[in-house]
Amino acid sequence: MVAASITMLIAFVGTIAAGALDALNMAPALAAMAVAQIVLGLSLGTIYSASLYFGMAVSDGSTEHGGYHEALIGLGQILGPLVGATMQWMRPGALWPAVIGISGVISISIVVQAIVGVRAALGIGTSQRIDEADA
Repeated sequence: MVAASITMLIAFVGTIAAGALDALNMAPALAAMAVAQIVLGLSLGTIYSASLYFGMAVSDGSTEHGGYHEALIGLGQILGPLVGATMQWMRPGALWPAVIGISGVISISIVVQAIVGVRAALGIGTSQRIDEADA
């Protein structure tokens, strides 16, 4: 999940940066942008399906955890465009402040994912119900 999120961040910035190459030559810029968009789509699909699978597998098919993951995905779909639009409103016509703002939101999610992953690997914050059931 963290690797797919990092790939998403790189592909997002790569899509925008490739568009900036159009002053040099249109064909390579379009090819680079297409590749970056394909990688972006693959990373988004991986994140979506992995998070939904994880939410359902961890909860033995309970829709509650799947719903949490859907809500978090929806939050991301709102926060990214909201930050981008806000930056465009604050700096009309300036592309890079919006890119940096959206990249910041993605970077925060990567840090949170890494922290949650480390905590889970160390068994920190696990439910007490699991321990009671094993006893």
